[in-house]
Amino acid sequence: MTLELSPEEVEVLRKVLEREIAEVGPELRHTATSTYHDELKHYKEVLIHISKRLAEPKPQ
Repeated sequence: MTLELSPEEVEVLRKVLEREIAEVGPELRHTATSTYHDELKHYKEVLIHISKRLAEPKPQ
């Protein structure tokens, strides 16, 4: 799937991802069950991966 975003849309999406990543951190540290902890860890990794992809320069 290809998604074209304007520079403004990319910036908004990056900010949303950064906020979500920051919110997952404390929840991850206070999780009691290992299954939920693993799910949150994976979720955070996916968010970070998306954020990094958005930061990459687009090929011309």
